[in-house]
Amino acid sequence: MEESGTVSKKTLSRLVFSLAFLFFVIANLAVVCVCWACGFKFPTPVMSGLGVLYLFLAHAAADKILKRFGLSRSGTVVEVRSRTSFRLESDASAGEFVEARLPSDLITVRLIGLPAFGLLSLFTSLLVVSRATGAMLGLGMVMGVGGAYILFCSILVVLDYNNPQVRVDAEGVWGFSSKRTIRRVFVPWSDVVNCEIRTTYNTFGEPVLLRPIFKGHNGETLLDLNLVHTPMVEQERVVKFIKARLPKPQVDPWEL
Repeated sequence: MEESGTVSKKTLSRLVFSLAFLFFVIANLAVVCVCWACGFKFPTPVMSGLGVLYLFLAHAAADKILKRFGLSRSGTVVEVRSRTSFRLESDASAGEFVEARLPSDLITVRLIGLPAFGLLSLFTSLLVVSRATGAMLGLGMVMGVGGAYILFCSILVVLDYNNPQVRVDAEGVWGFSSKRTIRRVFVPWSDVVNCEIRTTYNTFGEPVLLRPIFKGHNGETLLDLNLVHTPMVEQERVVKFIKARLPKPQVDPWEL
């Protein structure tokens, strides 16, 4: 099969910017028409805060457009690896391990940004609750609960910042099962039958995320390993270690 071509990064950036501006214009025109028809004013800061959403939608739309013309290499490739019936213990000694950590700048942003945002939410909620009534009072209470939760998450980040995001060694895999969990999960190799390694590629055919999904004896998902935001070099080291532990490219039915 002939490999499809792609566009330059400058062309993609221009297309994304143009689509984001188009979404901005359409959204604002729709809001103006609705407000004019219903006779109320929509808060301007709310519309201004949707810039990130416009960019996200524009990037997704640009990739879809380029894919229709055969100019995008984005997509996901799935590779299944399983363990052999007889594995040499020398494949991974007790002292071997690999780790994947978040970039230091992202950790710094979390250490500073989360407490600051949590305190700001709490302060804002106190002002709203002290002066508002009715629905605004409820909104202030919700903001206070959200700010307290963010402060709780920031405490966990402070206590956990020195630990790796993922660790794989001769005993098993230790990591987060998703971006929303705050507690790591450990899965021993003895429970793992196979692993689906999903590789996601961007518009230019470059790998942007490796996602190992460990399966048990009954086909259940033991751990959907979260490697989001970790450097690609460390993701590749983790996957290489997993492939060394699970060398077979597929599972034989009689082994299940």
